[in-house]
Amino acid sequence: MPMNLLSFTVGDELFAVDVNLIEKVNRSMVVTPVPAASDAVAGITNLKGKFVTVLNIIALLERTADRNKVYSGEGITVVVFKSFSDGNNQMGFAIDAPGELIKIPRDKILPVPLEADDLAKRHFSGVTETGNRLYRIIDINSIIERFGKNE
Repeated sequence: MPMNLLSFTVGDELFAVDVNLIEKVNRSMVVTPVPAASDAVAGITNLKGKFVTVLNIIALLERTADRNKVYSGEGITVVVFKSFSDGNNQMGFAIDAPGELIKIPRDKILPVPLEADDLAKRHFSGVTETGNRLYRIIDINSIIERFGKNE
């Protein structure tokens, strides 16, 4: 059975996530910065009365390129994931642009390369290539675990 992924870009990087984990993609959210929060937290937003913590993937992965890009303010595109833990908390990623829905046979998903840095090994479940484009598949559970520990 193939894996259904939503691709998206942040800076020059391509990512993908399992569509079954996504509640919605909102192309025009207001993201409010959180004072003294980790660089990986772009801010918070409100979705149907629930607070959503919006993460900056580039800062989360400690990349230097585009690290200082601001992902707070009005008109931010956010991939919002379904509720986790107690059902009241939600998380999302600030992205530059949603991509396409892609179906990947599971045997075409490769492990994260051994040369990848520790954060990539921790937060990616695999990589796949389609149409000469390499997608890193984000492991949402590892990110939920990390932010559930208040890092």
